[in-house]
Amino acid sequence: MLSSLLALCVASTAFADDSAVVTYDGECVIRADIRSARDLRTLLAIAEEEFSHRIDLGEVDFRVKRARLAALTAAGIRFEMRVPDLAEVVRNERVRLATAAEGGIAGDASWFADFKTIAQINAKLDEWAIAHPSLVSSVTAGASLEGRVVRGIRISSAPMGANVPAVLFDAGQHAREWIGPMTAMFLANALIDGASSNARIARILSTCEIFILPSVNPDGYEHTWTTARLWRKNRRDNGNGTFGVDPNRNWGFQWGRGGASTDPASETYRGTAAFSEPETQSLRDFFYAHPNIVGHMDYHSYSQLVLWPWGYTTTAPLEAPAFDAIADRMRATILANGGQPYIAGQIATTLYIASGSIVDWVYGDRAITSLTIELRDTGT
Repeated sequence: MLSSLLALCVASTAFADDSAVVTYDGECVIRADIRSARDLRTLLAIAEEEFSHRIDLGEVDFRVKRARLAALTAAGIRFEMRVPDLAEVVRNERVRLATAAEGGIAGDASWFADFKTIAQINAKLDEWAIAHPSLVSSVTAGASLEGRVVRGIRISSAPMGANVPAVLFDAGQHAREWIGPMTAMFLANALIDGASSNARIARILSTCEIFILPSVNPDGYEHTWTTARLWRKNRRDNGNGTFGVDPNRNWGFQWGRGGASTDPASETYRGTAAFSEPETQSLRDFFYAHPNIVGHMDYHSYSQLVLWPWGYTTTAPLEAPAFDAIADRMRATILANGGQPYIAGQIATTLYIASGSIVDWVYGDRAITSLTIELRDTGT
């Protein structure tokens, strides 16, 4: 019953004038206590969008117009206010970022004091390659729908073309999840710095390649900076007044099954076919061009989760014990080093059913160990 209601989730996709700046005036974010299927139906009908990654009985975050809160109260739905004025938060963030200093040279931690535009991210990638020519080199993974090159770097002291294993880290499939690209960049910075100061990192980089692609949906990311801060998908014109395909429902393994919408207005719209989008095609082809990739990590937010396949089914993969051990070790390491509690588990059973994801394709099609992390926070 509850799973069938997910198809009713109201999308925030803009219709008509998609170029107008979205202000989110009159909107707030609440945490609702869902006690029944009726509560869920009511919230999905009233809310603009659900923010929590998992919709079920219990506490779930929603974006709602303040004028509709009385209807929730009348329906007997309990909720607490999390963000009273979403427009003010978005507006203040824009002002802060517009006045922030560019900050930082290669290796300078001040660069990570705040979020960065796609142009700033790409400039930093170039800066690293220039400053560390024997360690860092530029790579590309095709181009986006609007023609933006998907940029990244290779970090390794092994000669280019050496027969060594590789690990790929990507971020930004969902445009509004700004912490993902910054986390990927922070990882790159730590590896570059560690190559000369940490024996373990130096040893790893001498025997393998690390590929980091910090923003694999650059059109969507740019749109979140210029027009709609909470935009999630790519920028596909669907031809019916709606825009966007969810890249993480467009991958070819078990495409079109549960947890992916056929509605172009939905935030989880799967597209017209598997790999219909240039962003997923390009990243797929990057895997094909680098058969030495043996590990993969996909960064998202939020919820603080370490997740492994499958997403399309609750049936566990044959290698579930190995995945569970890897994810649990990552969870424990994050807790020990950063003090943040993460939950580890299979995507479909820990989070939700989601077909057409990159993690399922990387593992199911390429037989590569693949995980995803839902980064901070938990909506607090």
